[in-house]
Amino acid sequence: MQASYLPTMPEDMVALAREALAPMQLQWYTCPNGHPCTIGECGQPMQMSRCVDCGLVIGGQNHAPVQGFQHLQFQGDRTQPGHILGDPRNRDNPDMMDTKGLSSVPFTTLRMLTHISMLLGFCQHPQPISAIIKPPVADPAAFLFEHLDKDLKHLIRSLGKGTDDTICAVHLLISSLLEPQQQQRWPVPYDNRLSTKQARNAWDVEMSNAVITPQLKDLERRLKEVNNFIRSDSRISANPVMTLVFGDPKHFLASLHPNSLIHCSAVWSCRQKVSLLSLKHIVEQNDGKDTLPVLWRFLNREAEIRLVKHLPDILTLQKNLVKKFQNTCCCHDDKAQACAPHALVSYLIAVHNDLIYCVDKHTGEETSFKVSPADLTELHVIHYELERDVMPLVLSNTQYSIQKGQETLHEYDLPKIQQQIISRFLLGKPLLTLNGIPTLINRHERNYEIIFKDVKGKVKQESLQTLTLASIAGELQSYSEVCEALSTLEVALGFLAMTGGEPHMQLSHYLEEVLQMGNQVAEHILKTLSMCCLKHCVALWQLLASLKSENMLRLKRMHEFMVLVLKTPNATDTYKPDWGLKETLVSYMERKDLDIPPDVEELFPEQICLSHYVEAWKFIVTFKQERAQRG
Repeated sequence: MQASYLPTMPEDMVALAREALAPMQLQWYTCPNGHPCTIGECGQPMQMSRCVDCGLVIGGQNHAPVQGFQHLQFQGDRTQPGHILGDPRNRDNPDMMDTKGLSSVPFTTLRMLTHISMLLGFCQHPQPISAIIKPPVADPAAFLFEHLDKDLKHLIRSLGKGTDDTICAVHLLISSLLEPQQQQRWPVPYDNRLSTKQARNAWDVEMSNAVITPQLKDLERRLKEVNNFIRSDSRISANPVMTLVFGDPKHFLASLHPNSLIHCSAVWSCRQKVSLLSLKHIVEQNDGKDTLPVLWRFLNREAEIRLVKHLPDILTLQKNLVKKFQNTCCCHDDKAQACAPHALVSYLIAVHNDLIYCVDKHTGEETSFKVSPADLTELHVIHYELERDVMPLVLSNTQYSIQKGQETLHEYDLPKIQQQIISRFLLGKPLLTLNGIPTLINRHERNYEIIFKDVKGKVKQESLQTLTLASIAGELQSYSEVCEALSTLEVALGFLAMTGGEPHMQLSHYLEEVLQMGNQVAEHILKTLSMCCLKHCVALWQLLASLKSENMLRLKRMHEFMVLVLKTPNATDTYKPDWGLKETLVSYMERKDLDIPPDVEELFPEQICLSHYVEAWKFIVTFKQERAQRG
């Protein structure tokens, strides 16, 4: 078993996370202690933070990582064989509670059986068992006992039983497994060495569904028989404490009426605590996945479903953040951080919709009512309080009965519980769409070709006069001033693309009065932008973008083509590197109905290809700077 993937052991979470986050194109790093983390945008560290696992400093400044912060070299799925649960004290952490899609009772039982088997094996063959524990421990026996203790606590919580009944349940299961019976029909091919992760996962599922779960269906009756057997055991009944706890009161309380219904200590025994975990176990015992699908789904995902009620507040917060911070500053934000709120909202919407689809399938009806996040209110989402709403509902549908000499028994009216959960929390709720989730968009991720098209559709655009172009260029002397003006203009363009505006309104007036950005823009920048109206915004962007790259004003179309078209990842699918630069640029300007400067048609060299674009650009800028210095 040295190379075996032991039952119920966790998988490589980094590989799973990398697969899930693949569309975000993140770069993976590790902290000095080896804990993984990600960086978005350019993939290089631009700010410092702390590792969420160990607290050490991570990240860096200006693409220079701090000491010990380094690229994570992926070598595929690194799920390890052997026992890899680690320190038993960490097993109550949320990331260690994953049951890999299996029900908690059979999964925990299977893990307990694994630890029992390892402990028995250690008693006879300590070296091989010690070798499969990773990382190695000084005292494997104590280590396995601690894990068994955690298994027992988790099983007690899942079953909703006391310690004695839970231990009896495990003994009954082991006893049934040792009884001669028809050989289990395993899936073919079956790897009895569990030599791969897939073989182990399949074995876990088969053991849970075909072996352990059937044994738990008759658990209540069998536990009752065991407890009666314990009470009748002469060795137990001779113990004074057991006599008080389990014995008949008439032997030591002569004053009790002989025909009393409560003439038995069993009446006064601890009543089984009602919880969602114990209810979930009972639903599974009654094949609830098929007969009570909505209740089964609700109980299995309740920890997630209870969070859906926060969706309206999360969306309100996101709207306010977008309104306040959308493109108002230029910063090196981590793409993962920017996407996290969007991912959270999308996940909660998926949880909500999953339960609504389940109700539709159960009732045979189809929900046609849909609501976008922009219009979402508290009334639209699944909303309840566990202790205030759900538990009273369960208790009100629990029947209690008592028989002479017997414990107080209770039975759940499961169909009625399901129906009331549907009618009180789920019926009439709409499906939620993903369109309209407020999202902070980084300027570098915006497609300005589309924005320009939208702006032109709402606000007729005109070119700037040559004198105005020169005045603006003269006012914005420094690189930082050009960047601030360009950043401010891009905010305005984003709003104009969505809402439009009066073409003859001064740009500075639009920023101050409409967007209320007067206190966020330097007075000098506002004065410069006041030279333009909304009808000049696209032309102004071309000018400022050209100034930012220190480009000649009459070649601003060339600059636009480079920053808007050729920088896209799939540009080579449309524009081939061996195409002529002049021919491609002229064609691009013609498609946009622009006048082609005479100098481009007459003087631009035919030999320059698209593959020479950057070098040609550098030469033009350098030539301009040198000529300006000579002049």
